[in-house]
Amino acid sequence: MEREKIIAVAGADKRSQAMKAALQAMGYQTVSLDERDKALAAVLPMPYTLDGKTVKDTDLSLEELFGSLGKHFVILGGRLDAKAYCLAMKNGIRLFDYYDQEAVKIKNAALTADGTMAMVPVDLGIQLCNARVLVCGFGRTGKALANRLRGAGAAVSVSARKDTDLAWIEALGYTAMSFEKLDVSEFDVVMNTVPARILTKKHIACMKKNAAIIDLASAPFGTDFDAAKEYGITALTAPSLPARVFPDKAGAVLAQSAAGLLKEAGCGI
Repeated sequence: MEREKIIAVAGADKRSQAMKAALQAMGYQTVSLDERDKALAAVLPMPYTLDGKTVKDTDLSLEELFGSLGKHFVILGGRLDAKAYCLAMKNGIRLFDYYDQEAVKIKNAALTADGTMAMVPVDLGIQLCNARVLVCGFGRTGKALANRLRGAGAAVSVSARKDTDLAWIEALGYTAMSFEKLDVSEFDVVMNTVPARILTKKHIACMKKNAAIIDLASAPFGTDFDAAKEYGITALTAPSLPARVFPDKAGAVLAQSAAGLLKEAGCGI
């Protein structure tokens, strides 16, 4: 095999496997991390580690991985943190984050919104047509969700903190609500995208008994789940929806980003 076409790929989940298949379809030949000495670059899963010590889905320690590679070796990973960059600097590794691109995050948000739309009738038994839905947060996922909810016939309100976001929410035809004046008492479904405590016990106590919450934020989430349990409100978390619901599409998005970075690093085909 020509070394310039070989990349070592890790990751056992369906999204990682789909990313690997997409890279192979582009012409790359893949090997495991155990055969990284044959490769010019390595592609790690997203997130690249779960415990801060080993590469996700392997027994290989981060220290061993970064220490075993020659200077200027290229490593790609998803949602890299300070530890990864420190190890790369220490060992002379060139490190790139394939998730740290706006286009990738937007596409991921769109897949998250699509997955959420599928959850509501299946997991909650709620039909969105004519339902009153509140989306908390107007970032990438919030924007994608609001658009899809309106298309499904829901009455959509969106809450945000910034005046500019509230102005855009109104300009786009949604009902705007500031976090400071958050009132969830009349909604059938509340969808949170903010990774900070937005839905407190005070808010949840006022919700309709047959209402539900879907929290799409990363940990520690934005919902007081103890309060939801206390008041009998169904509250679901939905982490990593693209990887769970649309692994092939999510993997293809990451592969496209990874391929661009490999080309930028001189490892492209």
